[in-house]
Amino acid sequence: MQGILNPVFAGLSDILEVKHFRDEEDGACFATLQQVFTRYGMCDRFAVTLLHTHFPVFQNEVLIESPDLEERIVITEVALSRDVGCVSCSWRLMEKNSGEHEFVPNQYVALSPQFEGAGFHLTSIDNEFFTAVATTLKTHNAERRFGLRFQFPFLRPRLGEYVLERTDPDNRILEFTFENESDFDPASSIETTWVFVPITESLRRSIPMLRSLWLCNTRTILC
Repeated sequence: MQGILNPVFAGLSDILEVKHFRDEEDGACFATLQQVFTRYGMCDRFAVTLLHTHFPVFQNEVLIESPDLEERIVITEVALSRDVGCVSCSWRLMEKNSGEHEFVPNQYVALSPQFEGAGFHLTSIDNEFFTAVATTLKTHNAERRFGLRFQFPFLRPRLGEYVLERTDPDNRILEFTFENESDFDPASSIETTWVFVPITESLRRSIPMLRSLWLCNTRTILC
C-alpha cells in the first residue's frame, strides 16, 4: 500500500522503535505536567500518551475508536472519514506554518448514546490547559514524544488491571482489552499512557514522603 501519509502521524517512531519512558530523561517534563494538570483540575479528564505509530495512516484517513461496553473492548480502525457522532479523543502538538504550535486530533472515538453530553467536547478551560501543556512540552523538547487524550470511563482499568493494546498491522486494527497485571509479562510490553493521581490526605499521612504519582494505565504489547 502506497500513498501520502496523514501529516499528524508524520515523523513519529514505530512502536517497536519508540523510546521507552525514562525517568532520568522524562521526569522533569512530567514533574511540570503534574503542576499543569493540578492547576487546571484535569487529573480525571486527560491522560498523557507516548506518541508512536503501528502502521501507516494515509492522507484523508483517520483512526476511529469503537468501544464495546459490555465486552470491555475497544477496537480502533482506519476509516476514510469520521461520522457526526465521533469526537476527538487524542491529540498531538504540531507546528503551524506561522511557527506557532497547536494540538491537532490524531484519533477519534465513536461515542454511544449514553455518553452524549457527558463532557467529551473541548471547553475554553480545556483550551487554556492545552496551551499550558504545549508550553511544557516545547520547553522540554518533548512535543514529538508525548501527547494528550481524554480519560474515557470505558478505558479506565479496575484495581489490579492494565489496559492492553494489541496490534493487527496487516488489517490496520488496534484492540484494547483489560487484563490483570499477573496475566501478562511486562517485559513484552511498553508503557504508552499515564494518568496523574493526586495523593489524598489520608494516604499522605500514611506515607509522609509521598506527594503525587503518575500511573501507567495502558501498555502496548510488542510483537
